[in-house]
Amino acid sequence: MQKMLSRSQLVLKNVLFATDFGAAASRALPFAAALAGRYGAQFHAAHVIPQDAYAYASPESVEQIFNEARDFAKYTLNQTVAPLQQRGLPCDIAISDGEITEQIQDLVDQYKADLLVVGTSSRGGVGKFLL
Repeated sequence: MQKMLSRSQLVLKNVLFATDFGAAASRALPFAAALAGRYGAQFHAAHVIPQDAYAYASPESVEQIFNEARDFAKYTLNQTVAPLQQRGLPCDIAISDGEITEQIQDLVDQYKADLLVVGTSSRGGVGKFLL
């Protein structure tokens, strides 16, 4: 009897790496980059500026705080992807602001992400599984 082997091939065209610039995200970055490189996928690094970043600011300073947060995010994301680009991995960055889960979902949709990679900390086994 002949066995028919069915091979399913994983295809990744777009990998979205979402970061809050924390230690857990830094540990997840090499995995995201390795998967993107292995499958020849476009690598998208993203950061969402949470609304609480400027929620307690005076109305006159909200724009300045937001601009500074955006500048910091842009600089940090560019620093994050620069070594990956030097190794030939196609990368870009995305910065948005607002409610984090909504913005990440929008980025997943916008980039047609096949894989979303985020770092996690302070969660037990069930929490990580659900994440």
